Amino acid sequence: MSRFASLHSGLLARKGEALPAAPNRLAAAYYAPEPGQDAADPPEAPPVDTSKSVRAAPAKRTTPKTTSGPKTTSGPKLRRTAPQSKPARRKTTVRLSLDQHRRLRIAAAQLDVSQQSVMTAALEAYLDQISDGQFPACACLDSRDG
Repeated sequence: MSRFASLHSGLLARKGEALPAAPNRLAAAYYAPEPGQDAADPPEAPPVDTSKSVRAAPAKRTTPKTTSGPKTTSGPKLRRTAPQSKPARRKTTVRLSLDQHRRLRIAAAQLDVSQQSVMTAALEAYLDQISDGQFPACACLDSRDG
């Protein structure tokens, strides 16, 4: 006879379908008799006092406080248009050599700025340089807003 229990599909449950194990019915039926009590007589439950009727108190109903309307302020009127948001940023990937990455990290640490801001400033400087030198007639490189 095998020392190991056999596994079968009845033991497996899919995620979300697992149920707790069934309680042991024999454990609930077992009781230990009090010393001096006959084992054939099960212990009796204490009597329940039924002279007082117990009524459930009705739940208190709370209603939310209502206001007569929106509060008006005598301050300046609010703008109807949404404020101008920052231009959307795009994510890009740059492959750097180990030496370039080391230099970028050192420069960002020395300047106490993020590596992102160092890269952005360097890209802006490079694009300004080539728009003036190599592409002087290209208006698309002159504009920083798009």
